[in-house]
Amino acid sequence: MQKAFKLFVQDGDPSQNSALARAALKRVGAKLLAIPPCSPDLNPIENIFNIIKRILEADAIKKNISYKTYKQFSARIAETFKKLDHTLIDSTIASMNKRIDAIIGNKGSRTKY
Repeated sequence: MQKAFKLFVQDGDPSQNSALARAALKRVGAKLLAIPPCSPDLNPIENIFNIIKRILEADAIKKNISYKTYKQFSARIAETFKKLDHTLIDSTIASMNKRIDAIIGNKGSRTKY
């Protein structure tokens, strides 16, 4: 039987570097993988946000939207998220191993993602 692998991805947030956080990681036997701050390559939600942004921009052009109130814009965002194909989210998450390998192969530099 294969032992479960615990990985904690850390992007430089000071709270994640504290002695308390490091002790907690050690207690649960997690391996720390530090990534460059603000690395969209290794942050699935940033990739999904980018997709949402492109959909909203295309929709605004198509519908000739030049102004919305905060409340209207928030509703557009929520509706766009609700309509987003869940397989897109799943495939973005599933691509993380490939993304990590690409970052390692690129010695920490950004990739084509």
